[in-house]
Amino acid sequence: MSSLSSIVQISSVKPGSIGGAIFSGRIIGENKIFTCKASYKIITRVPQPGECWQVKGSIVGHDQFRDFVLVESCHIVNLPVAAYVERLLIKHPAFRGLAFGKAKVAKLVRAFGAENLAQTLTAGRVSHLAEVINPDLAQKLVDAWATLQNEISTIEFLMEHDFDPGLAKSILKVCQTDTVERLKRNPYSLVAFHGVHPNLWKTIEAAASKLGINLDDPRRLAGTVEYLLYERLDQGHTACSIEDLTAQLRQKISTPELVDLAITSALDRRAVCVKKLQGKAFLQPLGAALIESQVEKHVARLLSAQMSLLHSSPGELEKTIEGYCARMEASSGHSLTSEQKGAVLMALTNRISTLTGFGGTGKTTVLRTIVDIASGHRPVHVLALSGKAKERAREAIDRDTHTIHSFLIKISTDSSGLSTGGDPLVVIDEASMVDIALMLKLLNAFAKKELSLLLVGDTGQLSPVGYGIFFHALAKSKMIPSTHLTKVHRTIGDSDLQKTAMRIRGGQAGTLPIWNGERDGVFLIPCTTTKDLLGHLTRIKQLIPEAQILTPHMSDRMPDSGHKINNHLQNVLQHTDETPGIKMGNFWLRVNDPVIVTQNSYEHNLFNGHTGIMSGMTTIDGENAGIFFINGFEVILSRMDLFLLGVKLAYAISIHKAQGSEYQTSVICALSQSEFIERSMLYTGISRSKRLALILSTQALVQQGVARPNRSDTLCVGFST
Repeated sequence: MSSLSSIVQISSVKPGSIGGAIFSGRIIGENKIFTCKASYKIITRVPQPGECWQVKGSIVGHDQFRDFVLVESCHIVNLPVAAYVERLLIKHPAFRGLAFGKAKVAKLVRAFGAENLAQTLTAGRVSHLAEVINPDLAQKLVDAWATLQNEISTIEFLMEHDFDPGLAKSILKVCQTDTVERLKRNPYSLVAFHGVHPNLWKTIEAAASKLGINLDDPRRLAGTVEYLLYERLDQGHTACSIEDLTAQLRQKISTPELVDLAITSALDRRAVCVKKLQGKAFLQPLGAALIESQVEKHVARLLSAQMSLLHSSPGELEKTIEGYCARMEASSGHSLTSEQKGAVLMALTNRISTLTGFGGTGKTTVLRTIVDIASGHRPVHVLALSGKAKERAREAIDRDTHTIHSFLIKISTDSSGLSTGGDPLVVIDEASMVDIALMLKLLNAFAKKELSLLLVGDTGQLSPVGYGIFFHALAKSKMIPSTHLTKVHRTIGDSDLQKTAMRIRGGQAGTLPIWNGERDGVFLIPCTTTKDLLGHLTRIKQLIPEAQILTPHMSDRMPDSGHKINNHLQNVLQHTDETPGIKMGNFWLRVNDPVIVTQNSYEHNLFNGHTGIMSGMTTIDGENAGIFFINGFEVILSRMDLFLLGVKLAYAISIHKAQGSEYQTSVICALSQSEFIERSMLYTGISRSKRLALILSTQALVQQGVARPNRSDTLCVGFST
């Protein structure tokens, strides 16, 4: 497969429906057309006609007139040749709407020459341009040129100092003028973009050194405080006690006086703020503090609002619930328990509430009752974080459901038929997965409007991948109405699997029995090395082909790496490299491989977490494509589709990806004492199973993991109710 690494001047652009773009253009000095497809994940922004972009990518197809490129990286650059300025001024939308067409562009080029015209625009010499065109137009032209040049110079500064040019997209949102000068004055301001760029602190320090900033400079000291708080944010913490922060600063700053000055400088620059919690002072990054405080205001507003009765009195609502249960029993032979009826009443009479329960306690049955009753009186929106969780909720309640992201998009589109009006009931299923930043976006969408909010989930399961906590905090709050379901219905009676899962959830591991071929319960398969792990997994998959392997780690550096497991099982179970497939960079997808989707695509109706199998091969426009059976439907996906959907092998998936799913048999790998091996991780993995859970580990590692409290209980956060 050939590749492209050149500067392309853009001729046409088609923005993607959820970000990214498809754009065409020619390499400078050549005539051949290249059509490039760039994901929203790698593109700094949608290119515009007339611009020049540095493009790197793989040529994945071609026809008589053009090559098709799957972009791996791209960014805007300055015009490499001044002669291209005329095309830029004619094509670029920044210069449209100014009564500035081809004739006036040509007039300027004739008067100045292409190179001098570019220099005049960059220097902002309005008076020189006004000798040829209208002065007002000259000023508008210079302003538009300056905005474009500010972006380009920002990207050039970032690349000069080894930053990712993709940072420019975020930087220019908050700093639209004199950006480079501001970055030169304080490169430590880039700490706010921690997580966007690898090794950000090291790169900032190198840039600051080049710019002559000393180690004891207040800018660096304040930046150090911010950096340490952002590092904690990566671990999920939104706050840090001053004592803990001081201890960390002493490892990076030479003297106690400078440590105190660092905290003072950070506060003076308003890079961080103080929050008092239970009489103790904590420091927070400003962005996280703002998010938490705004969510607190939304929650307080819901708590202070009047009850959300559907009928004239609680008594009449109770009669409605009893009538629903009678019809349920007549049709299915089952009814709600008293605690489940109480949960329904709670959800329908409060503006904000939580419904919690162990796996299999009937949360979805209660949810369906709530939705059925409420939907006769008001709009009901059932949402979930992942596409897989959304689909499971839809199957459970037999109504349309949405991911939170798609719901936010649809309510801003008139044609979708969705809105935030009508005093709706908003239900978040699998709410333990939703981080506080996303909750703020959702709650902001209902600003100044009435709603009721019900959060459904299990506090014993994993906390969000992002920072902070929301559902776990609400479920433990004495201020928030909550029902906790305890009777398990999913498994058969008091099964060994359920008993073991509940012991682990409560922090008691005990000694697990060794597996000897049983098909019900939780068992240990002693294992200490990657070699043993892969051997055991091969035998298990041959014996129980439908078993789903789960691991806390996907990283190749870990002994129980999901990538290592996937590559090994593909090799041993596929038997031959002759099996038809599609090469996806450093791995293959082959016929009969299990697969998982890791990106959302509304175009394909496939969402993060959907799993399936590659069932065959076909061609699209002469290029290989795969036939997949995913989420109950057959779909044909080109190689480019597969890249954009992030389709991966799924012999093994992460426990995070499995949250919200169920399997007859799950196989949990745990070979190391990493921070990921803790109580909620093990409980979540085991509770994915309906009948059998196998743990490949040692008794000691399992007991150590169970002894470690849930991550949600160890996070230091500023959010409170």
